[in-house]
Amino acid sequence: SDGGVDQNSAALVDADGDGLLDVVFSAGDGTLRALKGTDGSLIWEYASGRRIQTGPLIADLDSDGSKEVIQAADCVLDDCPAGGIVMVFSARSAGGADNPPLWWAEFDEPVGLMQPAVADLDLADGVNQEAIITGHGAMLTVLWRTSTGDIVRHEFDVRTLDPSLPADLGTAAISSAPALTFLNQTGQVAVFAWMPDTSVPAISHVAAIAMSANMPGGTLAFDPLWNRDDNVWQSSPAVVPAGNGIPLLIAGTGYGVGEEGGPGCF
Repeated sequence: SDGGVDQNSAALVDADGDGLLDVVFSAGDGTLRALKGTDGSLIWEYASGRRIQTGPLIADLDSDGSKEVIQAADCVLDDCPAGGIVMVFSARSAGGADNPPLWWAEFDEPVGLMQPAVADLDLADGVNQEAIITGHGAMLTVLWRTSTGDIVRHEFDVRTLDPSLPADLGTAAISSAPALTFLNQTGQVAVFAWMPDTSVPAISHVAAIAMSANMPGGTLAFDPLWNRDDNVWQSSPAVVPAGNGIPLLIAGTGYGVGEEGGPGCF
């Protein structure tokens, strides 16, 4: 790739139906590629024309037995820094080496630094359909596609988690990929870091929001559980099971190191 291989992790999936794992990865030229695991030859590719800064995710979103590849990307390469997109591809191309997305959702703000997560938010329907959980700007966003092909989209403004924030504060943004866990009586919970003002990275929060949906009906409820000012900045939290049934949260904290050298705090 002329643009350089993306620094984030590749993903493994059977992309040609031979029963063996292949490699799916994104590159700095905005292209998503699937390479044969046994010899590295090209199976399929898609040139998005966008800046890609995170790796792909593999899931079976509609529980039909066929895997999908989910890829987040930012602005069009000649029109940065505006906009972002989440694209969903079939892991196995129906059109040979060219594999355009099955569906996608576009955003006004970048999404490319946050690798999406997937979860079944409707455990009551008995169908293992998964939604995509991502974010753009200050909006925690949930996406799924119905059996009729309609794309459902719900959003929660994380700025409402801290009523003390001044109205004239700068641009807020979710700054990490969400970690997902399941709490009894609560459902799926997204834990993520967010920044009230992206120009002040030393001030940041970590929050948890429960989500429950009627996916066939297209409805979803957000239930904020807690929000802490812990300076978790662009560090994706991890959730670890504990013996008492209550998961533990692990996250890095700190503001990094400035141009003049200064201490980081991690």
